Amino acid sequence: MEISKKERLQQIINVLKENKILEGLTPEKLRIILESLGPTFIKIGQIMASRNDLLKEDYCNELAKLRNKVKPMDYNEIELILKEEYLEKYDEIFASIDEHPIGSASIAQVHGATLKNGDKVVIKVQRQNIKEKMYMDIELLKQAVNILHIESIIHHIIDINSFLDDIYKSALEEMNFKQEATYMEKFRKNNINVPYIKVPKVYTNYVTSNVLIMEKIEGLEILDTEALKKNGYNLKTISELLANSYIKQAIYDGLFQADPHPNNFKIQEDKIVYLDFGMMGKTSEQERYILEDCIKNIVKENYYEIVDNIIALCNQKEYNHQKLETEVKIILEKYSKSSLNEISVVSFFNDFYAMLKDNDIKLPKDITMLIRGIIVIEGLLKELNPEISLFVVLANKVKEREIEKIKSGEYLKTTIKQAVATTENMTKIPEEILKITRNINNGEVKAKVELHNSNKQVDKIETMLHQLVIGLLDVAFIIGASLMARDSNESLRNIYLFIALVLSIWLFIKMYIDHKTKGM
Repeated sequence: MEISKKERLQQIINVLKENKILEGLTPEKLRIILESLGPTFIKIGQIMASRNDLLKEDYCNELAKLRNKVKPMDYNEIELILKEEYLEKYDEIFASIDEHPIGSASIAQVHGATLKNGDKVVIKVQRQNIKEKMYMDIELLKQAVNILHIESIIHHIIDINSFLDDIYKSALEEMNFKQEATYMEKFRKNNINVPYIKVPKVYTNYVTSNVLIMEKIEGLEILDTEALKKNGYNLKTISELLANSYIKQAIYDGLFQADPHPNNFKIQEDKIVYLDFGMMGKTSEQERYILEDCIKNIVKENYYEIVDNIIALCNQKEYNHQKLETEVKIILEKYSKSSLNEISVVSFFNDFYAMLKDNDIKLPKDITMLIRGIIVIEGLLKELNPEISLFVVLANKVKEREIEKIKSGEYLKTTIKQAVATTENMTKIPEEILKITRNINNGEVKAKVELHNSNKQVDKIETMLHQLVIGLLDVAFIIGASLMARDSNESLRNIYLFIALVLSIWLFIKMYIDHKTKGM
């Protein structure tokens, strides 16, 4: 039976009082409160667990324990929802549905079923009116916080109003099953050439905003190590493949599983199967480029460049570059004496989060979700293979990518584009100098600056810059040819050498002509 808003508000207040929130809020107390408040708050807690940028580590770790501890819906309610979604087509779709759920979570419940065509599937059914209930609960929680005057208690932990609004937006996206089906299809395409990754088939004709039907996966639990060994699987191999898969989707695909806990994976016929796509993260091409560059700079301990990466990633307007560089250097020096495979991802990122908070820098939400995902999956990987290191996997993946860029010619294209852009910018320098000179001359501070034969000087500068760029391209091609020789790619090496030869001849001819005409 539905309760009124007034009754629900009283429930929330009672739970807060029973847990003595006025005496302080510990991580464990927060988890217990959310569990006591029911499904919508359990989902809020699960999303909160991925927000290391907003919550301290001990709170995130405690909230990560909130997994599927929700009372299941009655089967009659499930059947009613399905009939409402499919109307007269209901009897044409399902041959049978298992009455006992496979799992019951805060947003949805999963049942096994058989379609009329004989396919074994699972049905993910969203709880009735969950969006409206969650919105009402969040608004009532805000009221309860105001009534009990507990802002002063939790303000050092979180800005409750803006945080809850942000969480609700994230939950709404997860509640859209049509969006989840789209993510599944995109994820499948991203991994179509990865033989060890599988995505369950989605029955797109039957997907609605509240119901998702997908292939039933009969496989082994990824942490059922005894069963995996008994069936001939190598745990070390599984951990390495999963690590490579996660880094690929996070750094290069732009679509990643943001909640990679063990229940979201199975092993079936030598494949790692991703099961849940409700909580996904996305990174733009620019963000992926910065992340890749940042990884290279972390490995090389380029403090200054890492700061530039952070500022670009966060689009930060106000910051102290020197302070940031010093603090980044301190963090890297802390781990510099350890080899990459000895560095804990959790410890490293926690130090980084503390540094960012100290400088009032906030990472984009999806980047925060990515880092949290990396932390979560490292815990899973360590269960399979205690010796694995995500830092090593990251470094190796970046190196592989660099080699791929060189072989495909992508590196060359990028170099040329950068050289052209640099040329365009540098040729504007004489013009900008003239503008600055005019501004000084017209300002309060007078300065006489004379440029004799300015057009001729500009021409000389432009010629010099053009030759510089050609020289840089020449060096780039020679380096590229050397790398091709190392990789035994003779055809591409010969192309690079030919282009380098042409550029060298052109450059020497141009220099000779300039020398002969000097002073003219």
